Amino acid sequence: MGLFSFFKRKKGKVHSSPAPEVLPIAKSWHHSLSSLALVTDPLGNTPGTHLERDFLFSILQSLSLAISAEGAEVANPVSPFKALVAEVAAKAASEDLTLSHLDVVGLSFDEAMGYAARVSAHSKKYTVLLGAHAAVARASTPFHADIATFVARQTSVAREVSESSSSQSFVLAIDGIAYAALTTESELR
Repeated sequence: MGLFSFFKRKKGKVHSSPAPEVLPIAKSWHHSLSSLALVTDPLGNTPGTHLERDFLFSILQSLSLAISAEGAEVANPVSPFKALVAEVAAKAASEDLTLSHLDVVGLSFDEAMGYAARVSAHSKKYTVLLGAHAAVARASTPFHADIATFVARQTSVAREVSESSSSQSFVLAIDGIAYAALTTESELR
């Protein structure tokens, strides 16, 4: 028996390998920071209320990092906080700002209010609240005109949450004063 006779086909049967199984690519949520408004002096010249842009960005990034470490993405796959860490850093870098990691303690979440925590920086402790504009408005001083305009604009263009996309807006208050408002976009692709 020769080598070639070994590979000979059997009568009437064609041997072929099975077709490879095509697996669908799993979709995942992609998040981005679509808009941001920061106000360093929301109460005008009121002493003790001015906060630098780099400090506000540092608070946003540290708070987002703490929220994502708490597992917000596990409980809510549309949660943008893990991606927000990188997005805030990129936005700060585009403005040549240096960010600092700030200690976030006592992080809690309330469905009606949002996220609350204490942040330590500059030998001082700050109480921060990050939540929906209506909840933060109830817990803070009246919004600065820039933040109020931002919130009104985002409310009027708010997209309906669907199975494949979502838009969320947040306001950041520090010691009862709103300093920032932001909107995130999440898309399933």
